[in-house]
Amino acid sequence: MTISPRRRRKRIRIYTLAGAALLCILAGLLFYFFKREQALQAVSVPLPQPTATATPMATVTPTATITPTAVPSPSAVPQTSPVSTVAPAASPAPVRSPFPTLPIRKSVLERSLYQGSLSIVDDQARGKLSLTYVNNGVETLYAIYLHLYPNAMVPGSLSIKAAALDGVQAYYTLDGAMLCLPLINELRSGESARIYLEFTVQFPEGGFGATSSEGTELSLLGIFPTAAVYENGWISDTTPEQVDFAPLADWRVVIAAAQAPTFSGGEVEQLGDGRYLCTARAAVPELLFS
Repeated sequence: MTISPRRRRKRIRIYTLAGAALLCILAGLLFYFFKREQALQAVSVPLPQPTATATPMATVTPTATITPTAVPSPSAVPQTSPVSTVAPAASPAPVRSPFPTLPIRKSVLERSLYQGSLSIVDDQARGKLSLTYVNNGVETLYAIYLHLYPNAMVPGSLSIKAAALDGVQAYYTLDGAMLCLPLINELRSGESARIYLEFTVQFPEGGFGATSSEGTELSLLGIFPTAAVYENGWISDTTPEQVDFAPLADWRVVIAAAQAPTFSGGEVEQLGDGRYLCTARAAVPELLFS
């Protein structure tokens, strides 16, 4: 049987492809078995055994030597110190420290000083007073009292419009003809406090008797609030006939009035039409309108 060349070439190509495939299969099997053998050898390799670490030997601590104590003789009498039977003296009570106080504010003035103004129109007067009150006594003061002489004659004729202590609005009380100004800080001997007052005075018809807006005499202290005297307590008796019973003080006030005021023991300087500067030193002046 004769095979054609074309068929022969086809068979050769098939055999060649089959041989190449067989070679590839054999190569794959060889590679598989080679890798498997390497893996088995790696698993079968024994792991290294850990070496034991040497621990240091414990240090032996020597035991303390017990010293035998002497046994007292039965005949020995123990020596004991005598016990005091006197009770201990009581500890002294702690001395109470005084409350802390501010340093003394020594006044630069030797005596009190009145400064202010008074304007009189018809039967009314409006005034301002700045009183630097100096405590020349030995006792500490906690309030300052002032006489309101117009109210001793006609209650309510003098009205306080404003009050201040050392530049701060002050609380005050009125008891008839006495004005009380409680102090914020105590006023010790030699110290001073500044009082500021604004007030109005309504003159009654016919005047205040000796203190009259139309009469021949008008006392300065009968209009201005005046500090009371402190002698073992404040003297609260407000008697118009005793307006000169007051602490010694210096006066410097400006009076605006239709009539020229005159001092007894003071000086008057005319400042202009109807305005006069009245001054007095270390006195309780009597200001008169003639």
